[in-house]
Amino acid sequence: MTFSVNGIKQEKEEKHAVDILVCVDSLMLARNILEQQNILILSINEYGQEHKAFWDIYFTINLNLEDIDIVTKFTDIQKACDFFAFVGFDIAKINKYSSPISPLKMAEIIAQSKAEVEKRKVEDKLLLEKSKAKQKKIYADQKLDQAKEFLARVFERVDATVKRSVGQIPIMDMNKIKYMTEELKKLRMGTNVETIRDTVEELFTILERINAARYESQKAQAVAIDGESIITDFDIQEEAEKLEYTQILQSIHANVPLRNQEYKIFGASAVYLKLIQREFWHKLENTSGLFYVLYDITELIALILVTLIGITTIINQIYIVTTAEPGLAYALVTIGIRWLVIFFARLRRTKNIGRLILLIGLAILAHYLLMRMVASNFAI
Repeated sequence: MTFSVNGIKQEKEEKHAVDILVCVDSLMLARNILEQQNILILSINEYGQEHKAFWDIYFTINLNLEDIDIVTKFTDIQKACDFFAFVGFDIAKINKYSSPISPLKMAEIIAQSKAEVEKRKVEDKLLLEKSKAKQKKIYADQKLDQAKEFLARVFERVDATVKRSVGQIPIMDMNKIKYMTEELKKLRMGTNVETIRDTVEELFTILERINAARYESQKAQAVAIDGESIITDFDIQEEAEKLEYTQILQSIHANVPLRNQEYKIFGASAVYLKLIQREFWHKLENTSGLFYVLYDITELIALILVTLIGITTIINQIYIVTTAEPGLAYALVTIGIRWLVIFFARLRRTKNIGRLILLIGLAILAHYLLMRMVASNFAI
């Protein structure tokens, strides 16, 4: 069988028309050969005429130890070999129907095409590397420009921290700050963005440590934002500064410390989350009633489950013929119901002891009546 194929082979921005005859036994095999070479099939139809009626030049490829002929519409045998070798076919033979060429000439044509393909591959690789290098340089220049732009904010943070903590900064830290600030001013005139990042990271670590010490020493003078809140104006200022440090580090593609990852992930929302979290834990530590509520809820759920398990077990034993003793099930119901009523009575927390004893007694009586009712109505 033979199939006439009209398709397109795309290489980068170029599209090449492919008009060939594929001489194979099945349509599926023809499609498979074309798909292996990434040829887009526009149309494929069975061809019933002689191969040389299609055109004069044909070449042979080997697939799974089988020779497959492909006829082309090229008029120049060297160009045909160059094109289909470039497309991706591993050409074993190439010839003409009208004027066959010698095996030696055939070998020369195929060798020249393979050499041309290798040459083009090398050229394409060089072009790709140049393009990548150009893009990398553009990206590096952009990062450098961003780093230089944000250095002004870095210097502002340094000045603000030094002024607020004047007289409180250790001499060693102060010397480091001065040295790194001068280095950044020099680096701003150069192109070493990696050194800029590393210096800013180290500088911000020192500034955060100084700010933390200052906030700790001034806690006594801090003013709460609300009468019932522990959040102070210092807390808000501290979180806002950490957010700004993180934003600057991100802008110059520097590493954000693990302790400040929340600001990197959530942005400005992290400030509110941190403050709400602090307020919540404070309320939790100072509200013992909350623990009582949690305990009561847990106890109530456990009692209801115990009671339901017991009742379900009794009903199963009544309706299903079994020799199992119902003692455990009755015990569960007994414990569950009595404890439930006691539980609700305890919630009242009344000072009237007599009333509490009365409620407990009623619980025991209600349980006794319920058990008699179950035994009378569901006994076999």
